[in-house]
Amino acid sequence: AFGGERGQIAFAFESASQAIASLDQQISSARASLEEKRAAEADRKSRLDGLRAEYASALGKRSSLEALIAEHGYSTESVKRLLQSGGKENGFAAAGVLA
Repeated sequence: AFGGERGQIAFAFESASQAIASLDQQISSARASLEEKRAAEADRKSRLDGLRAEYASALGKRSSLEALIAEHGYSTESVKRLLQSGGKENGFAAAGVLA
């Protein structure tokens, strides 16, 4: 009876050892996966920061160009009026029409 009990205990111990080894492997695999995902997250955050900076720069350039156009541009209506009047005011004469 005592030998049978010892066999059961040895079997239970072996089963527990195998379960622990399996869990250790699962934990190691999960840790490796987590590290890969953290590295990918860091790469994506870095890329996102770069894209945000690029976007902000493009918005600034666009805003600057729009301000230049608004300040120095001529609307088609004002150009039409100037050319239709013949430009006689202040001695101005149009040399031609730029197409």
